[in-house]
Amino acid sequence: MNTRTAPNQISFDAAGIPHLLKQKNAWVNWRAVERDGRVTKVPFMPTGGGASTTNPATWSSFEAVKNAKGFSGVGVMLVDDLVGIDLDKCLNDEGALEPWAQQVVAKFPSSYIERSPSGRGLHILNRPGY
Repeated sequence: MNTRTAPNQISFDAAGIPHLLKQKNAWVNWRAVERDGRVTKVPFMPTGGGASTTNPATWSSFEAVKNAKGFSGVGVMLVDDLVGIDLDKCLNDEGALEPWAQQVVAKFPSSYIERSPSGRGLHILNRPGY
């Protein structure tokens, strides 16, 4: 298996993330890692140790991951009633939303929506109260 760490750092707008989501102690940092020609996101604790998507003991507060250095980005685990929808390749070269994706996004008007690290997709996070 060919593995290497990708050097890119993803910027994010911490102020745009809903308060209810920030309150979750279910955050990780991640690094973009190339494996066998594909880039994947590998989760880490802010201390640099490996995090697990199935082990809450390796998850952290939003403040801890937001302030951590040396990672590509931050992510939240889908816990409790949080639902995530990943729309791949839904933004065209100009950044406009494809018609099929407009229909999906319209069904979740009160959701938190962010651009994916690829720049060509969207993540939709939803739960009661958003």
